[in-house]
Amino acid sequence: MVYARAHAQTHRISDIYLGTTAQFISAQHFYRKQGFSAVTRDALAAAFPLMAVDTLFSHLSLA
Repeated sequence: MVYARAHAQTHRISDIYLGTTAQFISAQHFYRKQGFSAVTRDALAAAFPLMAVDTLFSHLSLA
């Protein structure tokens, strides 16, 4: 995750959005531990690539 944050900051990416399924409890825990907050589908960036299986979404602001 350190590399991902550094890469995003180097490329002036200010927000990271992730999607997962309700069954992936470990992923949800990892995202929260890394500082991500739950968001609704409506709050996703317009260019976010929606996957049919994703039902939960997270956001991390790097600004």
